[in-house]
Amino acid sequence: MYAYTDRSYDYNDGNGSIVFGEIGNRIVQAYPWLTSEYGISGTGTANLFITPFLDPNLNIGKYLNGDYTFDNKLNLDYMRRIKEIIVDYGNNLGSAGTGGFAPWVPNMFGNQARDYSGTEDRSAGYLMGTFNIGQALSIMTGARYQNLTTTYRANRFYNASVTNPYPNELRHTDTTFTKSYGYWLPAVNIKFDPLPWISLRGAYTNTLAYANFRAIIPIIDVYTGSVDWNNADLKPIRSENFDLQLSVYNNQLGLFTFGGFLKRIDDFVFWQSSYISDPKDYEGLHNVPEFPNLNVKGYSIGTYYNNPNQVKLWGFESDWQTHFWYLPGPLSGLVLNVNYTHVFSEAKYPKTIVGNSGYPLFQPTYTDTTYTDALINQPDNIVNVSLGWDYEGFSVLVSAIYQSAIFNSTDFWNALRTDKAEYLRWDIVAKQKLPWYNMEVFLNLNNLNGENDTYIVRGNNFKDTDESYGFTAELGIRTSFH
Repeated sequence: MYAYTDRSYDYNDGNGSIVFGEIGNRIVQAYPWLTSEYGISGTGTANLFITPFLDPNLNIGKYLNGDYTFDNKLNLDYMRRIKEIIVDYGNNLGSAGTGGFAPWVPNMFGNQARDYSGTEDRSAGYLMGTFNIGQALSIMTGARYQNLTTTYRANRFYNASVTNPYPNELRHTDTTFTKSYGYWLPAVNIKFDPLPWISLRGAYTNTLAYANFRAIIPIIDVYTGSVDWNNADLKPIRSENFDLQLSVYNNQLGLFTFGGFLKRIDDFVFWQSSYISDPKDYEGLHNVPEFPNLNVKGYSIGTYYNNPNQVKLWGFESDWQTHFWYLPGPLSGLVLNVNYTHVFSEAKYPKTIVGNSGYPLFQPTYTDTTYTDALINQPDNIVNVSLGWDYEGFSVLVSAIYQSAIFNSTDFWNALRTDKAEYLRWDIVAKQKLPWYNMEVFLNLNNLNGENDTYIVRGNNFKDTDESYGFTAELGIRTSFH
């Protein structure tokens, strides 16, 4: 397997003021009704007020269950045209337009601080064999080698808090990093069937998960007292997995499966807000030739890290699938599937405690330590239940998905950490076979109860984020060709 990705991003930013005079005249020329309906001439020194550009007919629907209101809804077409007028006028002025109430001034920091370009090369290959020992034992084993090489370029600003120097560029460093990570991933799968109605399976596997590419782009922005720093040395998350599963089957019971699992995770990637106790721990924040006096010790920083502590995750999963074929009449078409997973997880996360040395110098002190919490994005309980009915050419399946609260984001203070709230969603899938050309009509109803993804701040139970995906429905006709 080989995959090649080429990425680039160019962002442009600026700001300005809408004042009458030449800009006012140009806006009135674009919208003559401003004069006829509102008496706006575009002359003088007044500001352009918002009323003419409101759109009372704009209907955004019932957003987030109607808990939030949206006032002063603007006509976006008007706003885009006004922005074009102002930017065009400001750019033509050049540096002459930077004093007083400038119509438009490009942000020399914002125009380059988030720009990047780069490539990724991903390759992999594997060798696998299956070995049958008698009728009851089967072993499938092999190994996969996978490599990812990334090359990304970005700009670094060690003076991000200075005043916009337009039209001159803000001093910065153009930086390119190439990183390559290759791993062997061995695997063994064993299947043992001592009896026709019982099966025992075990597996040993190794897996990888790569950090988001935006986290490794070599961006650094040093402000007064804080730093934006991307970790260009982020390594992939590696997991060593052990699974054991027992399955039992008979005609009345159906299929019942029970299993346990253990994962040993190295270099787990997580976001953390902290303070810099030793700049040498952060690439590019010490011994910078262009800024020999740079000292960011004690600055606040928020970035992604590889957890130096191994994370262990274990638990069990049970699954029951059955068909009530023995019930009378149409009830014989009922099917049931119940799946329950319980997960135990514990992870140590690093943090830096800031204090002072006390009397007489009261110098700041920095103590690196850890705190223990659950693994990020891992619920303790997961339940999936579905009840279906098949009768002649018709079938319907009603399903529910439940997840308990999930630890979502780390923070220096426990009260500021966030958890995803409990989640319960209902779905329905139905289809009816048609008597023509192997056709069927289907209907999918997703998130019937309109459940939101809600994230709660631990310290006060306030909502940190509320995401609504709403209820969706799909109706269609499907055909198959043989």
